[in-house]
Parts: sequence; structure tokens; C-alpha cells
Amino acid sequence: MKRWELFLLHASALAIAISGVVYGFMKYAMTGSDPDSPLGHPWQPGVLKAHVLAAPFLVFAFGLIARGHALPKWKSGETPGKTTGGSLLGLAAPLVLSGYALQVLTGDALRKGMGWGHTAAGVLYVLGYAAHLLKRSSAVSATPSTDGASRTSASPVRRAMAPTYIGLRTNRYGPEATNPDP
Repeated sequence: MKRWELFLLHASALAIAISGVVYGFMKYAMTGSDPDSPLGHPWQPGVLKAHVLAAPFLVFAFGLIARGHALPKWKSGETPGKTTGGSLLGLAAPLVLSGYALQVLTGDALRKGMGWGHTAAGVLYVLGYAAHLLKRSSAVSATPSTDGASRTSASPVRRAMAPTYIGLRTNRYGPEATNPDP
């Protein structure tokens, strides 16, 4: 997996998660000053727009990760992270489809049900994503370093990207050693 792909995935997932939580809080936990307005906060429409505009980046990242990370791992038979990773890929379609359906449905009951389903899938995705990153970072920190340095003090993101730091790169066929002297 390339660094930019990992950055795109992390950044878009973070943007979607933060905007989704903030939007949900504004919609359901806040009450506006105008009793005739359905808005809980004046920024609520802007936060929803940010959430909707960030979604295509995450959808694009899903495709990159499926092609360059998930499928090669699945084919290789590696077991660490297969459960959480498979769950994340399984949640991608319901999240994307329910998110787009929310933009076009007009019936109140149908929109409300779809909204709660989208919220539930989103919460499961964020929890699964965190579990996948934690599982990955613990697996990376358990592997010995090739340069003798300890990785236990590195951040989870740096540990998740460890193959790029220890002279390995991942391509569609799996990790391979890079030659430092071309």
C-alpha cells in the first residue's frame, strides 16, 4: 500500500467520522433558538455538506484498499486482520448505498429508517476500523525491526505504515524487499 493511499484512507475516514458525529449531535442533541426551525444548530447544513462532500474520497479509498491491500491479503491466506478487514469491506456497500439513498429518498418514514441504518453501519465501521488499526499496529510492533530499533514508541499510524519505513514496499503481489543501492 502506498503512503498516499494510506493517507487518503485515514484522512477521508477521519473527515467522515468527525462530520458524521458532529452532524448527529447537532441534529439530535441540540435544540435551536428558533422553535419553528428543524435545525439544532445554524451550522448543521454546512456540516452535512462537508460529510457528503468527503464521502467520494472515502469511496475512492475503498477501491484502492480493496485492490491493493485487501484482495492480496485475502489471496495470500494471511490471518491477522482478516476478520476486521473483511467486516470493513462488508460494511462499505451498505454505508455507501444508504448514504446515497438518503440524498434521494422523499418519504419521511423511509428516510428516517435509512438514516438510522446508515448511522448504525457508520458506528460499526468506525469501531471496526479502530480495531483493525489496533490489531495491525500490535502485529507490526511484535515483529522484530531489521535495524535493531524498537517500534514500541512509534505512533499507531507510523506503525501501520512500518513496511515503508523498514525498506519494504507493498505492491499488488505482497511485500518485497527494496534494494537501497539501485
